[in-house]
Amino acid sequence: MYKIALIPASINDSMGGAFSSHGSLSLVALKTYADINLSVPADIRIFDDVESIVRFAPHMVGISSNTPLFNVAKDIAKNIKLNTSALVVLGGYHITFLPEEIKHDCFDIGVVGEGEKTFTKLIEAAWNNTPYDEIKGLVYKKDGVIMTTPPQELLAVEEIPIPMGGRVASIVGFEAVFSARGCPYCCKFCSQIKFWRGKTRCFSAETVVLDIRCLHENFGAKYIVFTDDLFIYPIERLRSIVSLLEKEDLLSKIHFDGAIRANLVNDEVMNLLKRMNVRRVSFGAESGSDLILKKYKPSTSVDINQRCIDLCLSYGFLTTVSFIVGFPGETKDDLLQTAAFIRRNTDKYSKGFSPAVTVCQCFPGTDAWDELCESVKRDIILNQQWDKMKLGFYQDSAGAENQLYFNEDIIPRNEFLELVNKSFDKKVLYPNWSSKPIPDYVKKIASWGKFKK
Repeated sequence: MYKIALIPASINDSMGGAFSSHGSLSLVALKTYADINLSVPADIRIFDDVESIVRFAPHMVGISSNTPLFNVAKDIAKNIKLNTSALVVLGGYHITFLPEEIKHDCFDIGVVGEGEKTFTKLIEAAWNNTPYDEIKGLVYKKDGVIMTTPPQELLAVEEIPIPMGGRVASIVGFEAVFSARGCPYCCKFCSQIKFWRGKTRCFSAETVVLDIRCLHENFGAKYIVFTDDLFIYPIERLRSIVSLLEKEDLLSKIHFDGAIRANLVNDEVMNLLKRMNVRRVSFGAESGSDLILKKYKPSTSVDINQRCIDLCLSYGFLTTVSFIVGFPGETKDDLLQTAAFIRRNTDKYSKGFSPAVTVCQCFPGTDAWDELCESVKRDIILNQQWDKMKLGFYQDSAGAENQLYFNEDIIPRNEFLELVNKSFDKKVLYPNWSSKPIPDYVKKIASWGKFKK
C-alpha cells in the first residue's frame, strides 16, 4: 500500500486559521479524484499538522500553497524531510507561476496548474518506479537542472469530482463549496484567469445541489459558503440552482454566503439570492477612482459599485465590500477618492455595509506582477518576501507598514502610510468582523435581520 499525506499551508490567526479548514478543499478534490481513478493501491489522507504526518509515515507528501503562504510551505517541507523519507510534492498557485521555486532542497517535485490528473499519474509512477518525464504538468530537478513537462490538459467539467473524499465536519460553524473553476473576468490584480488558462468551468446546477445536499445530510450543514470568485455566474445556472434547492426542500434548512460582482447585480439576481436564503454577499469595489477601476477592473465603475451596495442593502443582505489602496500608478487623489467613497457610505454600517481595505499585492501570475520591473521581482524572489504579501491589514496583527508596497515612485512609502492612517477609519483598516472569532461572525450573519423586500 502506497501511503500519501496531503496538507495545506495555512496560518493560525483568527481569519486565516478558520478559513484554512476550507482552504484544503482543493486537496479534498485531489484525494477524491485519485481515489476514483488510481490503478494502484494507495492510502491517501489529509492532515493539518506535521506531527500527525510523521506518525503516518507516508511515502509521499503533497503540500498546497499560494504565494503569501509559501514560506510556511517551505517550513512544512523542511520538517517532513527532517523526520521522514517521503517524496515531497508542492502544488498550488505559487509553484504554478514560479516553477523555478522548486530549486529549494525541501521540495522534490512541483505540480503545475490543475492538479488532479497530474498528481494521480505521479502516484502511479512512484508506485511502479517509472520515470516522471512523460507526465504532463510537472516541474522537477534532474542532475541539478530544473526540468518542466508540457502542461496537463484541463479536466472536462464532468470529470471534476465533488470534493467529498476526506472531507470532515466543519469546526468553525460553516461548510464551503466550490461550484466553478475560473472566472470570466480579467482583473489585473487577480491570477485566476491565468491559473485556469482563461477558461471558466461551471458545475451543473444538479452537481452543485448534490454537493449541498450531501453536506446537509452527512455533516448537518446549516450555513454554506460558496468559495467561488463569482457564484452568481451565469444567471441561468443560478436560476436552476435556486429552483432545485426549492424542489428538494433545502432552502428552509440552510443559509448561504458568496461572492458577487457589481456589474452583474440587478433586481432579478437579488430576488434569486433572497429566495436562496443568502444572508451575506461580498464583492470587490476596489477603488473610489474610475481611473483606477478602468485600468485594474474593467466593466465596473464607482457608480456601478454604489448601485450594488445600495441594492444589496435594500434587500437586507449583510454586504462585505473590499477596497484596495497602493495600486501601481495610483495617485494621492485616487486614494483619497476611495476614502471619500467609504465615508459617503458610513451611514450604512448599521444596515449591513461592512468595508475593508488592504494594500495592493502584485502576486505572481497577475498582470500587475508581470508589469513590475525585473529588478523588483528578482529582489522579492531572492529575499523570499512572500510572507509580506499579506491579504489584509488584519492578518498576523500586521499593518500596512509590514506589507510590500509597489507605488513608491508615485507616493513615497512613508507618505502613503501616513495618508492611509489619516484617511481611513480604523474599523475599515481592521474590520471588526474579521478580528472576532469565526463562530461569532457566522452567528452574526445567520441571525441578520429579515429580508426587507
